[in-house]
Amino acid sequence: MIISFDVGGIFVKYGLFDMDGTIVHQGKQPTEIETEETFFTLIEGVISSYEKEYSIKGIGFSFPGVIDSENGIPIVSGAIKPLRGRPFVQLLKERTGDNYPIFIENDGNCAALAELHSGNGQNLKDFVVLTLGTGIGGGIIHNHSLMKGGRYSAGEFGMMLIPDRQGKKVILAKYASTQGLLNLYRQRLGITSDTPVTGEEIFKGNTFVKKDVLNLWGEYVAMVIYNIIVSINPEKVLIGGGVSQNPLLLSLIEKPLKKFPEWALFETPIIRCYHQNDAGLIGAFYLVKKNL
Repeated sequence: MIISFDVGGIFVKYGLFDMDGTIVHQGKQPTEIETEETFFTLIEGVISSYEKEYSIKGIGFSFPGVIDSENGIPIVSGAIKPLRGRPFVQLLKERTGDNYPIFIENDGNCAALAELHSGNGQNLKDFVVLTLGTGIGGGIIHNHSLMKGGRYSAGEFGMMLIPDRQGKKVILAKYASTQGLLNLYRQRLGITSDTPVTGEEIFKGNTFVKKDVLNLWGEYVAMVIYNIIVSINPEKVLIGGGVSQNPLLLSLIEKPLKKFPEWALFETPIIRCYHQNDAGLIGAFYLVKKNL
């Protein structure tokens, strides 16, 4: 059996897989990120509960941030701040015993691995996964293999720069993430960041302001995708993240793309990921399996 973790800022999802990739059990718990100790206590509890009943062959982690997967270190760890720069794999092995291999990889890269092995990238040689969430991430598959980059940060698409309306340089994730969508809507209404707003409500598009904000946000997402396509030339772009399940998303992206310069030359299919909310969990399983 393989234990798989998908670590997020709000929840830690976990699952037990057989060697064929079937999920035998899965669950989630609120992420404990106050200290390194509280985080590892949560992880150890899950591992221990599975070890009581099953023989474990390996453990995989889908983790936010920039991950040195060769040495098991989160160079940048997103919301999991206590683990930044820490030898994650080594520390966990010291706690659980060095009984099986442990692997860690960026969450966008894990989503790409999931699509490569059992999703909408199975028959593709080169494709990109773009994940839309609180930020923007993703993974690049080139020649059937994961592209990590020289310093493990390939696929950080949200860090692309654009000038805002005042000419200030900002990262695209500020506008093109789902958090960016909420912020654009709040700005249009003149309400504070504390005012509750949901993407689901905006996507109803039942007012002029909602429709206008959605179109503007769709244009920003389209910019990210256009820049990816002209730089990498993938066969397809696969969209992931919770918002990817909304039936309006693809039309919001494709409409502005058709108006961008030279789109007819670079036009590339854009589809949803096959694995939605379980992409990180499934990708972490394949991370382990391919290394056993």
